[in-house]
Amino acid sequence: MDFIVEGEGVPIVKKLLVLAVVALGGFAVWRRLQQDRAELDLWTEATSSDN
Repeated sequence: MDFIVEGEGVPIVKKLLVLAVVALGGFAVWRRLQQDRAELDLWTEATSSDN
């Protein structure tokens, strides 16, 4: 039983590649936001007036 009909395999592969690229891009943005938030928290702690 063939699930991929000849000629339809390429669009499925392209869709999976686009999905993978979008997922990796979203993950990269999420990591960057986490790093920026951690840096801001560290800066806030270092410069706070509470001693």
